[in-house]
Amino acid sequence: MSTRAYYGEELYFNDESIALNEKLEENIRLLLIKNKGVGIIGGVYGEGLPVKLISKLALQMLGYETDDEFEEKNGNLLSALLVREGDFSEDISLSPVTFDVQMKRRDGSFLWVRVATLDITDMFSNISWLISVCDIDSLKKHEQELLEAKEKAVYENNAKTLFLSKMSHDIRTPMNAIIGYADLA
Repeated sequence: MSTRAYYGEELYFNDESIALNEKLEENIRLLLIKNKGVGIIGGVYGEGLPVKLISKLALQMLGYETDDEFEEKNGNLLSALLVREGDFSEDISLSPVTFDVQMKRRDGSFLWVRVATLDITDMFSNISWLISVCDIDSLKKHEQELLEAKEKAVYENNAKTLFLSKMSHDIRTPMNAIIGYADLA
C-alpha cells in the first residue's frame, strides 16, 4: 500500500487508481464533520466490500500497527471486521446514513463504532464507499450499565410493592377481627 498524508494523519491506499483529489478531500471532511471525526475507511462495492484506503486512526482504533498487518489479518475486506449478520453493503449503499455496529479488533475483542457512510465518485466515474468510524465503546458500555441499573430499580420497586401489598393484607385481616370483636364486646 502507498501512503499519502491528509488532514493531519496518514491514509493508506492499496489501489493507485484512487486519486486524492479535491472531491475526495471534501467528502472526507464531510464525513469527519458528520461523525465528529476519527478514522476513515474507504473502498469499492464488491464481494466482502474490499478496502482500498484506511486511515492511521482507524488502524489504531482496531489495534493494528500497520496497514500490511491489517491487510494480512482481514484480507482487506470490511466484512471481515464486522460483528453482525446480513449484508453490510445494503447499509452503506443507503448513503448518507449513520448507524452503530461492532467491529472486530486485532486481538479478537469487539469495539462499538458509530459509522457514517457516504458514496463517492472517483475521477473515472466509479462509485465507491467511504465511511468514518468513531469509537463509541465507552458510550455503549455506559448505556448498558444504565439499562441494567434501570432493570434493577424496576425489579426492586416491584418487590417493594409486593411486600407492602402483602403486609397491608396481613395487618388488615387481624385488625378487622380485633375491631369486630371490640364491637361485639
